[in-house]
Amino acid sequence: MALIPAIALGIFVAAFVPLAAVFPALEPKHKGAAISVYNLSAGMSNFLAPAIAVVLLPFFSTIGVVIAYTGLYVVAFFLCAFIRVEQPGFSHKEATAREQVEFS
Repeated sequence: MALIPAIALGIFVAAFVPLAAVFPALEPKHKGAAISVYNLSAGMSNFLAPAIAVVLLPFFSTIGVVIAYTGLYVVAFFLCAFIRVEQPGFSHKEATAREQVEFS
């Protein structure tokens, strides 16, 4: 039964791994500042996670804290859909199915 949440946690954490590369790509002229913002957000999460638990545990059980964390991960998952980064080597032209298939 614990396997399903463990798999979900792995998927959610894997979605955040590329952010260290995405932040400098969002602002290529200010890479140092972008990495600083990334490090600040990582540090704040280490501060806020226990703070959320301290606030919620007196009112809700451990399940309430887990549900709160799950809700935050779901919100972050949907917010990541709005992050758009131009990738070198990819054009904005949409290829048709016929162009994608090579005929011999």
